[in-house]
Amino acid sequence: MIFLGSGFMHLLVADHVAQEMEMEDRSRTLLGSLAPDARKSGWTHFKATPHPLFLNNPIDYGRFILKYRDRFNDPYFVGYLSHLIMDDIWTMKSEFSGFERKVQTDAAAYAQYQDDLRLCNAKLDAYYRPATLYAALAAACDAPDIDEASAREVLLYREEALADFRYPAEHLTAPLHLFDLEEMLQYVERSKSKAVDICRVARSLSEK
Repeated sequence: MIFLGSGFMHLLVADHVAQEMEMEDRSRTLLGSLAPDARKSGWTHFKATPHPLFLNNPIDYGRFILKYRDRFNDPYFVGYLSHLIMDDIWTMKSEFSGFERKVQTDAAAYAQYQDDLRLCNAKLDAYYRPATLYAALAAACDAPDIDEASAREVLLYREEALADFRYPAEHLTAPLHLFDLEEMLQYVERSKSKAVDICRVARSLSEK
């Protein structure tokens, strides 16, 4: 299975969304952004019907919005949606660039991909310096039980996400194999912008 990004990247984007939308419970937004990966399955990611020429199913985050349209006043669901939007951007990027096919058919490339994600955690942490992000996630302890993931599963996965902050110093300088840092920064920034726009629309549905 291809993991579309690290929990750390999702936390960066969800934290930006929480700040831009002035969400009252930042920690709850962060937990929501981890929820789709608490169970690593296409079901939790609202994957659409596969295209016959694509290796990876697109993400149908519109279906998530319709299912939970009355609950976007809850920051948890805003965080969940930000995760799906970010994965959708990556899915399209990796599919059309040929990257998806490479990592699915080349075991060495897949291993390098996973290693790059770990290295990127350190490099993105150094770049963005999200000083209070770890503390906010560590303090997060309240999640709803929903069809896609139970509160227990999300809180267990939170421990994995917290571990991403505890990287060895050499990860800061180790070279990436398949990406370059500028490419990953562009991905995070694009995800921030699109996530804010769509999450604002989704939240407006709950306010009607």
